[in-house]
Amino acid sequence: MLKITIVGAGAIGQTIGKILVSPSHKVEFWDKKPAKNQKALEKTVPKSDFIFFCFPSSGIAETAKLIGPYLTKKTIIISLAKGISQNHLKTVDEILEKNLPKNQPFALLAGPFLAEEIKNGLPAFGVVASKKRLVFQKMKKLFAKTSIRLEYSSDVRGVALSASLKNVYALLLGIIDGLGLGLNTKGFLTAKAAEEMEEIVKILGGHHETAMSTAGLGDFITTGFSPHSRNRGVGETIGKTGKPTGKSEGFRSASIFVKILGKRSKKFPLLLKLAKINSSAKKLSKPALKKILLN
Repeated sequence: MLKITIVGAGAIGQTIGKILVSPSHKVEFWDKKPAKNQKALEKTVPKSDFIFFCFPSSGIAETAKLIGPYLTKKTIIISLAKGISQNHLKTVDEILEKNLPKNQPFALLAGPFLAEEIKNGLPAFGVVASKKRLVFQKMKKLFAKTSIRLEYSSDVRGVALSASLKNVYALLLGIIDGLGLGLNTKGFLTAKAAEEMEEIVKILGGHHETAMSTAGLGDFITTGFSPHSRNRGVGETIGKTGKPTGKSEGFRSASIFVKILGKRSKKFPLLLKLAKINSSAKKLSKPALKKILLN
């Protein structure tokens, strides 16, 4: 029997746990807000074949260090986080590489992966990014009887960057929705955002093709147009109220990308506009938001 530990019992964690439960899979949850009968990590981690990180990127380093002493070499870590560390300016793959035991197998799971649709039995499409193809093969077997279809990418860096950027630009599309600027504007800015994503991924060390793949463009379209998307929803709230709020990976990541890119950020006007909106200390009127985005 395969043993699966899901760290983070939010919507996506609960959804993955639900679809993986089977006579041949034992699933256990661990969360910072413990549920009744939650086992300690030192008891569940050593027995786990797979451990899923289902929480924001801000908690990756701490959790990796926490479970490190209890990991065995066979255990595969899978992260669904799509963001960048604000303190260290590092992507999820870099954080895992640094904080997990040396040579610990891990993968990023990216792509169009909305919990609400998966719960309703609809298909989802994931990209497993790992340096080891064997990790993908094991994950594909794990999800074989679910509605989730997986594909492989060896471009771990590119997938990490694409997954983070799609949240940033989904925020933009949400602001367009909140301002009521219509689908013509949204379609135009979707194309421009995709162009920026592709170039940023290339500059920062990923393959530009990855930005246009399921892990990049596919996930961006899903996130930017779905009513279930947190990042699009936060953007919509900004568009409607003019109040910048940081409760999403995309909101937090825009300014971080500007810092990482440095002078090169001048090539990416939409990214700079988002960073400007997110860093505003005061409420922005709708005319002011429109002026920033469309001029």
